[in-house]
Amino acid sequence: MVLLTHRQQRADRILDAAARLFARYGYDKTTVDEIAREAGVAKGTLYLHWSGKEALAEALLYREVRRVIEDFLQRLEADPEGGTIGSIYRHSLLATFANPFVRAVLTSDNQVLGDYLRRLGPDYDQIRFEAARALVERMQAAGLVRTDLRPEAIAYLLTMLSLGLASAGTLIPAAIAPPPDEVAIALADVVQRGLAPEGGGDREAGKRFVRAYLAEVIRRYEQLRGLRKDADDGQPSDSG
Repeated sequence: MVLLTHRQQRADRILDAAARLFARYGYDKTTVDEIAREAGVAKGTLYLHWSGKEALAEALLYREVRRVIEDFLQRLEADPEGGTIGSIYRHSLLATFANPFVRAVLTSDNQVLGDYLRRLGPDYDQIRFEAARALVERMQAAGLVRTDLRPEAIAYLLTMLSLGLASAGTLIPAAIAPPPDEVAIALADVVQRGLAPEGGGDREAGKRFVRAYLAEVIRRYEQLRGLRKDADDGQPSDSG
């Protein structure tokens, strides 16, 4: 069991408070004062951890995405049928839906992190699409996805599914929408039937691919966070 220091516990308490407020009111309408009050700390204490609301949001998103990744890997490894493109898609959605904050980000069409995501720049969506296309190419090379379709077409279809999940969450009342688990299973079946190679794909090769790919993603993001932290040091704090 990992024992957290007082500083780590306090940081997690602040992040938990930010997650609740961002999910409830959105990033744009939540202030640093409100986050500090929700966490039960002084505003100055919050600034001991982060330079402002944007840096806090980045730390929160990173923490929650890491939690989703860990949950996803546990689900995939425990599934005897895990490793196909359908199972990878299903467990990624199930892990996402199980995390309240990431689920809110996905199903609220960017309202939760509004201005923070807009600050990433106008090319952010294009960069995401290029990353998705590159991932599809690698999955095709690993034998997880059929190769008779161009990676651009497959990445576009998967992007449409993601956008559909987000927009449906804002248009269809929760009272009549199907349960998230049912949605994940149905979408995974569609993906498996439409994108898997003949024979369904090599399950063990799929698991190996996912382990290696996610380890690479985490390593690169850690490097990016380090660069952003260095650039952020010495900058004036945003008032939030």
